[in-house]
Amino acid sequence: MNFQDAWARFPRPLRIIALRLPMVVPQMLGVMLVTFLLVRLLPGDPALLMLGNTATPESIAALRERLGLDRTIWEQFIFYMGNVVQGDLGMSLFTSKPVVSDLLERAPATL
Repeated sequence: MNFQDAWARFPRPLRIIALRLPMVVPQMLGVMLVTFLLVRLLPGDPALLMLGNTATPESIAALRERLGLDRTIWEQFIFYMGNVVQGDLGMSLFTSKPVVSDLLERAPATL
């Protein structure tokens, strides 16, 4: 029995999943890269937006360092990818809670 015969014995839905599953990783990397770059291209300083107009230059510099905004764009992306792989999506600017908890809270309504 050769590979083609064994492959033909698998149910069709499993063959489709097995063929498409390897494509998920490059697609996810591409989507993450595009969204990361689009967010970084937005005008304005994220640290200034988070702290407000009355923030001191020292507090803005400290927040930029804490958020990693003082690194190069590629270092920021690698840091971002590492956090995503670990399940850390950061803190929400709107609710001040972890993004993962916000997603889990809203997932039942979405499903």
